[in-house]
Amino acid sequence: MAPDLPGSGGTRDPGGPLTLHDLVAHVVAAARDAGLDRFHVVGHSLGAVAATATAALHPDLVNSLTAHAGWARSDPQLVFQFALWQHLARTDPAAMARMMLLTAMGKEALRAYDRTTFEQVAALTELLDGARDGLARQSAAGADVDLTGLLPHVTGSC
Repeated sequence: MAPDLPGSGGTRDPGGPLTLHDLVAHVVAAARDAGLDRFHVVGHSLGAVAATATAALHPDLVNSLTAHAGWARSDPQLVFQFALWQHLARTDPAAMARMMLLTAMGKEALRAYDRTTFEQVAALTELLDGARDGLARQSAAGADVDLTGLLPHVTGSC
């Protein structure tokens, strides 16, 4: 199961601040709405954080966990990055699209891009334009991540 988090994709976005517990509740509610008693949880970036927390807090529901590009605790660099993302999401979506490309992709992938590939980032700007507030709130939630107390509960739980 891989639901979109509030503020992204087709998910209904209630607005307001997002907490890790809100994200976990969203994942569990999506699974229950789908009629699942147990499920596999998958996440990328903040979704990986939410998936990991879901596995830790609800081991009775989670069959397996796949987390990609997540993190356990937001260090000062991540807090700084997320503050920039929040600002850019609300003020300059084109710059936000460029920043996301540069921070989300590895150096080797970026080195393989040609000028045309970089210019196509405008398509990402269009996708972000409808999710400005959600992306800003997700960035704020990302700055507050600390899974260190939950990680011991993930091993062997799924």
